[in-house]
Amino acid sequence: MRNLSVGMSAIKKVCILLMSLASALGAAAQKVPEDQASISGRVVDVSGSPYSAQVRIFQIVIREGFAYLYPMCVTNTDQQGGFECPKLQAGKFIVQVLSLRRWGKQTQKAQDAAAGTIPKTIFYPGVTDLEQATPISLRSNEVGWAEVRVADSPGVEVTGTLTDHGPGAFLILKAESGGLTLNIGINPQYDSNTGRFVISNVPAGHYQLTANWFVSQGERHTTLPFVVDATPVDNLLLSPTPNVEISGQLPTLPLGVTISQLLLTSTDDSTRNRNTAVKDGAFNFGSVPAGEYILSFPLGQQVYVDAVSVGGKSVGGSRFSVAPGQGTLNLELEVKWPSIPIRGSVKEWEGSAVSAEVIAQAEDSGEIYKVTTDKQRNFSFAGVKRGEYRLFSWPGVNTIEYRNPLVLRKYNSDSTEVWVDQDGIGSAIELSPIEKER
Repeated sequence: MRNLSVGMSAIKKVCILLMSLASALGAAAQKVPEDQASISGRVVDVSGSPYSAQVRIFQIVIREGFAYLYPMCVTNTDQQGGFECPKLQAGKFIVQVLSLRRWGKQTQKAQDAAAGTIPKTIFYPGVTDLEQATPISLRSNEVGWAEVRVADSPGVEVTGTLTDHGPGAFLILKAESGGLTLNIGINPQYDSNTGRFVISNVPAGHYQLTANWFVSQGERHTTLPFVVDATPVDNLLLSPTPNVEISGQLPTLPLGVTISQLLLTSTDDSTRNRNTAVKDGAFNFGSVPAGEYILSFPLGQQVYVDAVSVGGKSVGGSRFSVAPGQGTLNLELEVKWPSIPIRGSVKEWEGSAVSAEVIAQAEDSGEIYKVTTDKQRNFSFAGVKRGEYRLFSWPGVNTIEYRNPLVLRKYNSDSTEVWVDQDGIGSAIELSPIEKER
């Protein structure tokens, strides 16, 4: 009997220990790290009544000067129209609301009538145009609030034709704003026999229509931006844009200088940067879209691209244009040396950032260079060509969409202009950090 009592006591202690451990684990699982933020809110109609919707939260992420929308949270509203997206990082966010149906009692006739006037997608605070959406900025440990008001906004019909069409075309409609795009959940209807497409109930806004399809000659791709207001958009033409093959050969370089890589940069942010290897002096960027580009070497080289010849004709700089339908484009480069460094420092800034990004933009070509300061706030651009430059500096890393010309231009008044000649810049540069957003 004594042994049984001891056994029962031991079992009881083990049970208590397990219950305590489970409770501790549960509490730990519910504890939100201190460096996280969240967005809560409510979706309502014009009368303030709860509205049933799917809520999507996208963070605006900067990578190498380009902005992207990265999905962070997807949730549905509750019966009070409320929603919550926890465990977010500090940053800027776009709130997208996709209509489901209204809470409460509605006749089928009323729901059908509303279907044509309620936009499929709404952006915070209650707009259909992504360009008019208000980003929500959050710091660590901060809770953001977003009340999205869904109002009737009759859409229009968008029609058009896919030229050189094929049976398997795939069309996607996205909202667009300054290079950022989001799928809005409206599916184009496509007739493979005629190439005609119809997109119904498209609300006012800026859009990008993309098509991918195959024909006997191979894959086709095209993208068409357009704007919707209060009137229907008729007879859009989606035509494939033929790419151009870009290749070339480097000239003889100075003794001891080796170039292993070339960079191709779009001047208007319409195409992501490309790089290619250089082998035995030859390079090939492959197939690229038509547009305007800058050809350059990576920073740190002893030489720089001074001029580009296209089809035997010099364009007098590193910037050149590629026209649709040119087929194959052979480039000849004029290379000069030595390249010249730009050195300086950035004044102290507020906040916890341990380094700053420094951007140098050439005034003649628009070519952009980027470096990061060291712990003493010093920076060095190791090797640029002679000319005039604008220098910008922002505390932190990946904080500004500097590859977007429209964004960078807003900060011209905060920049420092310098002239670089064969002797460098003549004196040390001390930049003032740009700490206010424009």
